[in-house]
Amino acid sequence: MSQEVKNQHYIPRSYLKNFGYLVSTYERPSGKIDKKYSIHNIENGGEIKHNSTKKICKMEYLYDLPFADREHRQFIEKAYDQKVDRYFNEVTSFIENEKNLTINDEMREKLLKCCLSLYFRTPKHIAINKKEESMLSRYPPNHRQKMRDILKTRKLESHIKNFERLYKQKRSNGICINKAVGDWDFISGDNPVIIRGQNKQVDDIFSPENIIHIPFTPKFCITIMPDNDTKEVPSFTHYDYPNHHIMTINYDIEESHEQYIFGSEQALTDYVDESPIYKAPVSDNDPRVLALKNIVTALQQFAKVLETYGPKSLEAKTVFLYYWDSLPAFKEDPNNIKLKKQLGY
Repeated sequence: MSQEVKNQHYIPRSYLKNFGYLVSTYERPSGKIDKKYSIHNIENGGEIKHNSTKKICKMEYLYDLPFADREHRQFIEKAYDQKVDRYFNEVTSFIENEKNLTINDEMREKLLKCCLSLYFRTPKHIAINKKEESMLSRYPPNHRQKMRDILKTRKLESHIKNFERLYKQKRSNGICINKAVGDWDFISGDNPVIIRGQNKQVDDIFSPENIIHIPFTPKFCITIMPDNDTKEVPSFTHYDYPNHHIMTINYDIEESHEQYIFGSEQALTDYVDESPIYKAPVSDNDPRVLALKNIVTALQQFAKVLETYGPKSLEAKTVFLYYWDSLPAFKEDPNNIKLKKQLGY
C-alpha cells in the first residue's frame, strides 16, 4: 500500500516551483535527487514573505473519499499525482522552448489537463464552506458527520466531472503561448485560472465564448481560446505581452485569489508598486485606452486586407505601413515589430 498523504496540495508543488527558487538539493542513497524550493508570497494581503513550497496551498486530507476503504480513500490525490502533476515539468519545458511552433495531441492533452485542473481542484470547489457548515449545524449532532461526509463526497464527484467536461470541451481549441516582454513578470495565486466572458463577467463556466488565461511561469502565460465551429486544425501561436497585458493578468490573479498570491520577490514588489496606477478608474479619453483602441482597430482593418489580398500584396503592405507610420502605439507593439519583420515590409 502506498504511503498516506496528509498535506494535499490543491496547487501542486510542481507548479509552485515555477514561481519559486531552488534552495538546496539532496542525493538519496538510492541516487534519487531531491530538490527543495521556496517561494515568495503575499498571504491575506500582508507583506511579502518567503516560504517552502511544501507549506502553502495545501489542506489536510482535502481529496480523501469519506466512504472509501483505506486502500482507495486517497484515489483522487494519487490520480492527480500520476495523471496531472507529474507532467508540469514537461509542459513547462515545452512552453519555454520558443522553437516549438506546433503541438502534438499528446502534449496538447498534458498541457490542457495541467492548466484546467488548477481550476476545479481548489478548495472553493471541494472544501465545505461556511454556508454549508451552517446548514450542517441544523442536523442532530449524531448525524452531522455522516451528512458532512455525504456533502464532501458529492463535491468531490462534481469537481471531477466538471474538470473532465471542461477538458473535453477545450481539447481542440486554439492555444496561445504569451511571453512577458515588458518590464514586469507574471505572478500567480491559489486560484490561477482566469476565465473571462464576453464582458469579462463569467455567467457560465462552460460558455463557448469564454477565454481562459493561466500564468504558467514568470515569463509565460497560456491562453486557451474560445470554442469555434472548425476545430480540425486548432491553432497554436506565440504572442508577446507588453506591460499593460502583464498587469491585466496580474490584476486578475489578485482579484481571484483566496489566500495567497506568489511569484518572484521582484515581480510581487513591482506589482504592489505599480498596480495602483492600473487600478485607478480611467476615462474613455485616457491616452492608454485610446492607444489600445487604435491598435485593435488597425489590426482589424489589416486583417480584412490580408484576407482579401494576401500578406505579400501591395495593398496589405500599404495598410500596415500606414498604421506603422501614423500610430506610435502600433509601431511600439512588440507583436507588430515581429510581424513586420516576418512579412518583410
